[in-house]
Amino acid sequence: MKQLGIEPTIIMAQIVNFGLLILVLYWLLYKPFIKYMHKKTREEEEFKNTRIKLETEQSQLSERIRKEHTEWETRLKKQEEEFRKELTEARSEILTKAKVRAEEIVRKAKVTAREK
Repeated sequence: MKQLGIEPTIIMAQIVNFGLLILVLYWLLYKPFIKYMHKKTREEEEFKNTRIKLETEQSQLSERIRKEHTEWETRLKKQEEEFRKELTEARSEILTKAKVRAEEIVRKAKVTAREK
C-alpha cells in the first residue's frame, strides 16, 4: 500500500478522527436540535389544545349569550304586551270617568240653567 502512497496509520487516524467528529457533532448539534424540535412539537400541541379549548368555550359563551338574548327579547315582548294591556285598561277607565264627569257637569249646567 505504501507503493500506492497509502499509509495505514494515516487512514486509521482519519477513521478515528471522523468517528470523533461524528460523536462530537451528535452531542453538540444533533441531540440539542432533536431536543429543541421535541420541545417545539410539544409547544405546538399545547397551543393547539389551548386553541381548541378556547374555541369551544367561545362557542359555548356565544350560545349562552344568544339564549339569554332570546330570553330577554321574550321578556320584553311580554312586558310590552302587559303595558299595552294596562294602558288600554287605564285609557278606557279614564274615558269612562271623563264621560261620567262630563254628564255630571252637563246635568249641573241644566239644573243651573233651569233655576235661572
